[in-house]
Amino acid sequence: MDIKLITDGIFNLEQILIPAIINEQEKKPKKDGERFDPKKQKTEEAEDNKIISSVLKPILLKELTTIFPNADLWIKGDGLPERKSEFVWVVSPYVQRLMGLTYTSIALQKNDELLIGVFFNWRDQKIVTGEKGLGANVFDESLKVSDQAIHPESSYIYYLPDMSGGKEEKEKFMLFFSMYKQIFDKIQKMASDTRPAYNAVMENVAGSIIRVAGGTLDLTWAANFDYTDVAAAIAVVEEAGGICTDFRGGKEKLYTGEELFCSNKAIHATFLEIAKEHLKD
Repeated sequence: MDIKLITDGIFNLEQILIPAIINEQEKKPKKDGERFDPKKQKTEEAEDNKIISSVLKPILLKELTTIFPNADLWIKGDGLPERKSEFVWVVSPYVQRLMGLTYTSIALQKNDELLIGVFFNWRDQKIVTGEKGLGANVFDESLKVSDQAIHPESSYIYYLPDMSGGKEEKEKFMLFFSMYKQIFDKIQKMASDTRPAYNAVMENVAGSIIRVAGGTLDLTWAANFDYTDVAAAIAVVEEAGGICTDFRGGKEKLYTGEELFCSNKAIHATFLEIAKEHLKD
């Protein structure tokens, strides 16, 4: 298979996807002068995600099966298909986040190995690619993770799991909180004495993985996410020299969207040891 040829085919989907997205956005009534309400905005964006994704889904289905027909299709919301091929497209048609990125994520995976990831960042008008053995790029600019344990502009991002559910969700929240404190203390010791390590709670897991790939973020971790949203970003960071695993250092709970730990090779093992101290199984 020609990875470069397949990537170019995905890249060219921009010409089809942008008009479709703009057409749907123009159907929305304008609300000039309305006071900003984050909760209402989040609800509206969730509805936008649903509507635009439903428009893009048949387009992507048609185009991707033309670009590389020998692959199953795992598209967000449909669940993992019954596998008929060792190849699978992993697709999130449209994601819009409050105060975050708007993007489309397309990845091609062979068994447990990501071969291609194309991340269409609609907000910043950038296309980020990761191709097995060919590296990671934003257009013609190469991406590389930081090669330092914790660089002077150290930063990391974590994502608190939903605590609104039952006992299992609350237990995961407490696990996450205890991990956060120990990881933060470790970063503070490793970071420059002249400034504190930066940390933030964000909603966009994929965006933070891309930042690790570009070397502007040291590590990010998350629980309870959708793998289809992050597959392309993981392909990018791995080709940029980074590592993405679950909290145990494997991939099983990464694929199920339960756990994600992403960082550069200089610090991954150190922080996995911290995570393992808090795991029950």
